[in-house]
Amino acid sequence: MEILFAFERQSRVIIRCHINIQSGAALRPRDDTVLHLSIRPQENCIVRNHFNAQVWGSEERHGGMPINWQDSFEISIAAEPTLFRIAINGTHFCNFNYRLSTIAM
Repeated sequence: MEILFAFERQSRVIIRCHINIQSGAALRPRDDTVLHLSIRPQENCIVRNHFNAQVWGSEERHGGMPINWQDSFEISIAAEPTLFRIAINGTHFCNFNYRLSTIAM
């Protein structure tokens, strides 16, 4: 399975942008999140994490910020048998190993 997200620049100020792949739609309390992708231009990083039983896991921050905030961009997330494969503008950015059961997806 592959999911494509396209972001068009709407404003001059972008604080953060999040993509969450959750086991359900609940936010309060939040359902388990198998992938939390947080784009943080002010920190010059893209954070990957998971959320299980109301607790955040350890953040992965390596890879830098391959997004130019002056332009629109695309993020694709492919669900492989053991990991998510994440690409930005068609170029591989990183892998994120599953930390929760894939049954939740």
